Amino acid sequence: MVKSNKQMLMLYSLLLSVSLVFVGCSDTQSQKEDSQIQEKQDQEKQDREKELTDEQAKDVNPINDDISKDLDQILKKLAIGQSVAQVKEMFGEKYELVNDADTNTVIWRLDFTQNTDYEFPKEKTWLQNMNVDVADLDGLIKGVIDSQLFIKFDDEDKVSSFSYYYKGIDNNIKVRHMFEDGTIKEERI
Repeated sequence: MVKSNKQMLMLYSLLLSVSLVFVGCSDTQSQKEDSQIQEKQDQEKQDREKELTDEQAKDVNPINDDISKDLDQILKKLAIGQSVAQVKEMFGEKYELVNDADTNTVIWRLDFTQNTDYEFPKEKTWLQNMNVDVADLDGLIKGVIDSQLFIKFDDEDKVSSFSYYYKGIDNNIKVRHMFEDGTIKEERI
């Protein structure tokens, strides 16, 4: 009976060892599978976050592929608080004086185009007859004009805000406003 108890004990020990090895292997395999699943989920999450970040960058980034090279240069040069003299130094004397429709103050309109024959449309709307700040949207759509910049100055002849109209690569007309407090707002027209 002692011998049979020893044999039984050995048999149980052997079965226990085999089952532990089997359980250990299956745990290792399931851990490996879990790890692969987790890696895949992490990668998918990173991909989704990158897509969201890329989309947000398109929406928020002031200088992206959708904005003309003119605007890139203007935003690097033009700043809130610059003097009339500094603006003239950057852009020269090729500006028109128009009235801000909201405040009835004088602002500058600068037309950017490669077309040397370009003139602001002669067939004026009633707003243009009042010499109000109206963008040449038709010219922008047709590509006759590349972009337009409207600059507002404060009482001390410092740049207080500006608006830049341009045609995006999606062929939509857009305007980017820079306000006195430094906030930027972009709209599609």
